[in-house]
Amino acid sequence: MSAGRLWRHLGYYELLKAVKNPKHKEHQQMLEWLDGNFDPGHFDLQKINAKLRSLGNLARPSSFSTH
Repeated sequence: MSAGRLWRHLGYYELLKAVKNPKHKEHQQMLEWLDGNFDPGHFDLQKINAKLRSLGNLARPSSFSTH
C-alpha cells in the first residue's frame, strides 16, 4: 500500500473513531465537518447516481478509439 493510500485509510479510520465516540477530543469537530450527519454503513445508490448525473459529461470522452 502506498504512503498516500495508507494516510487516507488511517485518516478515515481516525474519523470513524472520533464520530463513534462522543468522548473523543475531536468528536464534535468531526460531526460539524460532516454537517452532523454521518452513517458509514449507509449508501444511497439513487442519491449518488443523481449527483453523478448532475455533473454531466465532464469526464466522459466523446468517443472511444479501438486503435
